[in-house]
Amino acid sequence: MNSRLITLVILLAATSTYGLSAQRFSRLSGSIVDQSGAALPGVTVVANDRTRGSRHEVSTDRNGRFELIGLVEGSYVLEADLPGFETFHENLALNGQDLSRDITLQIGSLEETVTVINDPNAAPAAPSERYAPLPADCGPSTGDAGGARIGGQIRVPRKIRHVAPIYPQASPAGIVTIDAVIGTDGFVKEANVTNDAPDALTRSAINAVRQWEFDPTLLNCEAVDVRMSVTVDFR
Repeated sequence: MNSRLITLVILLAATSTYGLSAQRFSRLSGSIVDQSGAALPGVTVVANDRTRGSRHEVSTDRNGRFELIGLVEGSYVLEADLPGFETFHENLALNGQDLSRDITLQIGSLEETVTVINDPNAAPAAPSERYAPLPADCGPSTGDAGGARIGGQIRVPRKIRHVAPIYPQASPAGIVTIDAVIGTDGFVKEANVTNDAPDALTRSAINAVRQWEFDPTLLNCEAVDVRMSVTVDFR
């Protein structure tokens, strides 16, 4: 009786040990930079295990490096998030291998909402004030031993000239959504309507948005393009 019990315990232990040894783990590492190639410290990096519903999280170090270890075999979604930038997403299938990912985060898009009331007596909006000049030393600094340039310094644009859309006579109410790009000179260089709306409303909205002017968006003191989503609500 005792010998059979001991044999059973040994078999169970052997089975458990085999199960652990058969489990494959992955290591996921890499670096994260901004559009200029400068390192981004403090980025939240998350590997979401879709198979088990677990979450593995780290932050990039001073040189923009990250490492996630002990990731069990399965299907994952890799995310990288830092305020001011678009969140990065990538689907991964891990099966015991070591993976390296070098990620570039893009500056996040702006959102503008304008309400146009059918009132001919409404006063036009006044333009915003300009920014004060930035300090001369606002560029990337140097990281730790790796010597990486440290980036992620964003000066968001401020509108310095606003042209309000005009409510077209005899037009119904409606909403116009526009995908636009503010160029390095602060002018809107692209503006495309992304929804179905009456022609008169779209023409009025596009004509106004193309006349807007901004202080340029700066990344590490260098002017860059930035996307802008505009919603014009004609009431």
